[in-house]
Amino acid sequence: MTQFLHQETEPRPIYVYDTSEVYGEKGIFRVLEFGNDAIQGILDLNQPERILFEYPRAILHLMEMNNPSYEDVFLIGHGIGTLSSALRDKYVVISEIDQKVSDLSKEYFGYNGPPVLIEDGYTLLKQMTSGRFDYIVVDAFHEGGIPEQLTTMDFFETACDKLTEDGTLLMNIIGRGPQDPYVQSFYRSLSSLFPVVDLFSLYAGGLGRSKNMIIAAGYHPFRYQQKSMAHFRKIKSPQISAR
Repeated sequence: MTQFLHQETEPRPIYVYDTSEVYGEKGIFRVLEFGNDAIQGILDLNQPERILFEYPRAILHLMEMNNPSYEDVFLIGHGIGTLSSALRDKYVVISEIDQKVSDLSKEYFGYNGPPVLIEDGYTLLKQMTSGRFDYIVVDAFHEGGIPEQLTTMDFFETACDKLTEDGTLLMNIIGRGPQDPYVQSFYRSLSSLFPVVDLFSLYAGGLGRSKNMIIAAGYHPFRYQQKSMAHFRKIKSPQISAR
């Protein structure tokens, strides 16, 4: 059963609805969705503090495991406020390009965490002090995937500049594995800036199917406990030929 709470199609489709089942799990869930079935966030109304998606749980584990004393975070992409809320005890700068998304997170999903700045993430990041952030986390999607400006070499160089000397860039992307040209383009660019680039893939579906992947780029080998990675597994890095 689905009950729509908010629907609009201009300037882009945005829907909020309650449903009794998501991904085969039954319950009472509230969903934020863009067009083309692009789900941006899910709230378990019976357990509002629960983080339902696997990738935020894996990202938070990597952050805690690799720098337990981290304080400063730059987050691009707000959605319903899952990561924003989890980082409420840190010094976090949250960039969300769409005022409507920020408004809906408060009205329908109960977001009351750190303030959300309505600005393009790349533009806002360029204004930050060099060497400030322990982590930069990219969790920004629209109907076509990650916004193009967040996939450029200029953006990666800016992120590198704004991180501390031991800082880490974490990106949530959708890909088909290490031989996906899209994934390889990220890996190639980041490997030219960071000595360590690891890929983690959600263990779901068969080979060649699109799925959530996390790219971690930093300066030291990444530590993690497999049991805390929420079904994400480290995968073999792409074989990138010299150009």
